[in-house]
Amino acid sequence: MRRFKMAYFIYQSGPIEASKSQIERAFGYTSVGNFYQDWDYLVNEGIVVEEGGKYKLGQEGKREFRAFTALNLALALSIAFSFIFLGSFLKAVNGVVETPASLLLATFLQVFLAVICYYSLNTFTPRLPPEARALKSRGWISRLLRRNS
Repeated sequence: MRRFKMAYFIYQSGPIEASKSQIERAFGYTSVGNFYQDWDYLVNEGIVVEEGGKYKLGQEGKREFRAFTALNLALALSIAFSFIFLGSFLKAVNGVVETPASLLLATFLQVFLAVICYYSLNTFTPRLPPEARALKSRGWISRLLRRNS
């Protein structure tokens, strides 16, 4: 499970600049051997790629998280269509156009789909340890601050 959490962390935060020991501590490994076994699996399978001291998701890693991307897209589209259908229905109620009952049904179906997508994302998204979130905060914001100072 920690192996998947590490890959998800890199997927979520983008390329990270951290040493392997920092990643090991952030994900709560008690054994160095267990960490390196998981890390070697991620690297050998092409899920995580090391380039210039940064760790980022490889092609296999991107394939692993296509479902998350698809669910995020479905959620955004469902919310957008819900507002479109609701707006059309409200125009119809106010007499601007005829009132088709299918608009109200479409609105409820889109809201239902959005709830299902949100629930699925919440269910399948791994919970990262607080130490990993601290690693994430050293990402693009810190690089931006270093460049501006």
